[in-house]
Amino acid sequence: MSEYVDPYPGRKGKERISETCGKCHGTGVYDASSNASFHTKTVGFVTTGCFDCMGTGEHSFLVSSARAKARRHAREALERQTRIEAAREREEQFRAKYGELVDRAKAVLDGLSDGDPFHRKLSWNLDAIGGDPVEFDAAAWETELREILVAFDEREAAKRPAPSGRLEIVGTIRSAKYVDSDFGSTLKMLVEGEGWKVWGSVPKSIADSEYYAFYSADGNDPADDGIGVWTGALIGREIKFTATVKPSDTDTSFGFFTRPTKAEISEKVEESR
Repeated sequence: MSEYVDPYPGRKGKERISETCGKCHGTGVYDASSNASFHTKTVGFVTTGCFDCMGTGEHSFLVSSARAKARRHAREALERQTRIEAAREREEQFRAKYGELVDRAKAVLDGLSDGDPFHRKLSWNLDAIGGDPVEFDAAAWETELREILVAFDEREAAKRPAPSGRLEIVGTIRSAKYVDSDFGSTLKMLVEGEGWKVWGSVPKSIADSEYYAFYSADGNDPADDGIGVWTGALIGREIKFTATVKPSDTDTSFGFFTRPTKAEISEKVEESR
């Protein structure tokens, strides 16, 4: 309720109202641990006196104070209701203008796995809708979302079925990391070809030679770097190997490879300083 209602109609403002304490039910004693002593109205000095009423068993206040409190609550309720109505109006206006765009983005998001980079981009963009209305820049938000969806459509259009069976794979290493299992840590890599990607273990010959080359060239101690630091040297390099590929059940452009052999990797290109 947002309208002010006089809590004590007909009473003078200077009159004092006494009410039984709701914490101790008027006893002045509260059943809780305490090191403070109170003189209560029922049992004298105790160490479990009620902090709410300080052992008196009641609260007293002026009628004028109660009316001021009631006015404040009414004003706060009105302000809260005004904010709710303003937010509802903004939401309706936003929905009328951007509803179809948001629905498309949500439909795309629902079909993506958590690890898909577009899942993260769309989630961040859509989460911004519920942010501070003062700081929210609708034009910038719309531009960003449309760019994300265009990039997503381009990626989907460029997808091609991943290779299948035992064959030679030629592609670019996009990521490499150690994956833990019950059998220990295995170095895995994501290889991207023309419209497809495959995931599997880095061939041992490549892992061994590149590990040695990395630490020989940099003179670093692998014990200081920790596991996995050197794998960044694999990213962006072309690799060719033979493996058995099984396409994913949920994405035909993605596959999993096993038993990699006959591996060759391009030379690492040094960054210009």
